Amino acid sequence: MRVAVAVLLLLAAGMGAYADRAIVDEDGFADRAEAAFERPAIREEVAVRLRSREAPRVADAVDDPAFAAAFRAGALKMHEALFDDPDAVVAFRPAMADTPSLLTLGGGGTLERELRTAAPTAAAVVAWWPAALVLALLATGSIRRAGIALAIAGGLALATAVAVELLLLRTFTSPHGDAVVDAIWDSYLADLRLFALAAAVAGLALSWRWRRAPTAAA
Repeated sequence: MRVAVAVLLLLAAGMGAYADRAIVDEDGFADRAEAAFERPAIREEVAVRLRSREAPRVADAVDDPAFAAAFRAGALKMHEALFDDPDAVVAFRPAMADTPSLLTLGGGGTLERELRTAAPTAAAVVAWWPAALVLALLATGSIRRAGIALAIAGGLALATAVAVELLLLRTFTSPHGDAVVDAIWDSYLADLRLFALAAAVAGLALSWRWRRAPTAAA
């Protein structure tokens, strides 16, 4: 029972810490969006969507270095709309041809609406990840159980990361869909997979190192 509780708490703490650094943090979010835009597939996808929005002159400027700065600015406004002021999306949408981002180019689909609804609550929950970590350590009661819990939590986080990638694959249906998913994965989620794998390996090593020693003969 202790291990099960610790696994849930460690999973919440790990995912929360990663989300706090990569998504909730404004600069971290924008930096990763900018890194994704460096991929040709993302630039092509942005150009296609801009053309469909009747903004051909903007679409033709996608390869201009200045456009990357505009894209980062769009990511910052997207972050504000998601986490600071959800109503900002309404005022922001008319200018989406001039201030592109992954959100404003989304067309108001189901994924965008779900993100806008869930983001404020998610950010509030993520802030509690240090408390979840402390509670997880207290719940285990021993180093060996802590190692077992960490190994299981790392494995579950790894499986979750893979599932998220598959979800993204279903989200994009453009000719560049697979490449777009790869770009977003590398920018926002690849580190999560590596951290989860490292946690699982560290947990296994810890549990093996502190395995119960044979009872000494009386």
